Amino acid sequence: MRQVPALLLLVLLAMASVRAQEIIVSTPPDLLVAPGEPVTLVFELVSDENAEVLLDATSSTGWFLVPPPATLELVAGVATPVTVAVEVPTDALALTVDRITLWVGGVDPPLEVVVELVVAEVVDLVLQAPIEAAITDEGLLAVVLNRGNTIETARLELLRDGDVIDREDFILAAGARQELRFALTDEGPHALVLSSERGLEAERDVHVFRFGTPAPEPFRLSAVLAGGIDIEGDWDASLSARGALSDFSTLDLRVFAPTWRRSYAAVAFEHATVRLGAAGSAPFRLDLPRDLGVSVVYDRDGMGVAGMIGAGPGDELAGYLAGSWATS
Repeated sequence: MRQVPALLLLVLLAMASVRAQEIIVSTPPDLLVAPGEPVTLVFELVSDENAEVLLDATSSTGWFLVPPPATLELVAGVATPVTVAVEVPTDALALTVDRITLWVGGVDPPLEVVVELVVAEVVDLVLQAPIEAAITDEGLLAVVLNRGNTIETARLELLRDGDVIDREDFILAAGARQELRFALTDEGPHALVLSSERGLEAERDVHVFRFGTPAPEPFRLSAVLAGGIDIEGDWDASLSARGALSDFSTLDLRVFAPTWRRSYAAVAFEHATVRLGAAGSAPFRLDLPRDLGVSVVYDRDGMGVAGMIGAGPGDELAGYLAGSWATS
């Protein structure tokens, strides 16, 4: 009878020796990731006793990852983090699914847990075109780039005054490039409009011109003739004319009668003004003689020169030569 407790103790020890070690692995949630995005997954391992385990991580699609250490010491009841760094490829297609598997060995049976990474849809259509184009046999070249990760069905239209004069429909793979040419016949403002099934993607204004240089604005001169006479017989008249003489010069003309000394004609260029008749405002804000004569003012890039010769207030000969120079 005294052998029974000893036998019971041996049975209990045998049961304890075959009890399986329990390890719990907590996994992060499945993730939606973007192309080129680095992702760090954090797993947690908890063991009911001190143990040493083996670790490994794999990618189902072959994405590059930094695996965890090959071995890990676990302390009973303490949660131990395990990180796996994953690099999502920049050319990963939309809705691609990668399964990251963490394998835990050194226990019987080995454990495997899986986290799914799903590539998000990225839409990025880019329109490249010049802002000016000449009418030539080559026409207008436009380039459409698909920088997203989805296959795109797109349309590029050439418009003038809101009317579609040409269009191209095409399919563009992820990362692909499409060149399109449009024939040009009319000068003036045009527009390129890129659209997809989602709607408008991009728009570009293009000015079309002839002979290698932009067409100048139409030359216009506006003139006004006015006159009057009072009951005493005094009269006056004036003629005013303003406008463009060419694509680089303008005219400002004033003729008064009978007080003709107020009359003048001025032609302005890009950087210079030539004036005949009554002088204009004092150049460079200098208090210089101003009366009838011929004056020239040149001003460019901070340097200016002004000169005048003509009749002064008492009809004596008067003139000046002045200059200015400024640095930024």
